[in-house]
Amino acid sequence: MQLFMTIDQMERETAGLSRETEDGELARMFWVARRGAQPEPVELPWLDLDRALLVGGARYSDCIAIALDYRTDAEDPQVVVFGEEMVDLHQGSRGFVGWRVVAPTFPAFVAALNLSEPAD
Repeated sequence: MQLFMTIDQMERETAGLSRETEDGELARMFWVARRGAQPEPVELPWLDLDRALLVGGARYSDCIAIALDYRTDAEDPQVVVFGEEMVDLHQGSRGFVGWRVVAPTFPAFVAALNLSEPAD
């Protein structure tokens, strides 16, 4: 897993996901929707790609991603993650569960990873 290092890389990765998921089948596979294409608001476990920015992902896999989700707050987004989580569904089948919140705000995410700068 790597965090993207520049805004340009974050925008490129987000645009790449947008292009890849223009096909309805891939969009469903990655639990991605666009607010403009839906009659109702897009809610978790779906990612509203019109209101998100990818900030990290797995180097060798498309199945793990971290995004800033601006649906909750335009200035202090929640942090969501998508990954292949195997869960027991009805009758023991397994599958994707979609996007889920890992931190209610970006500062909380930074703190959880212990990335904040030390106090002077």
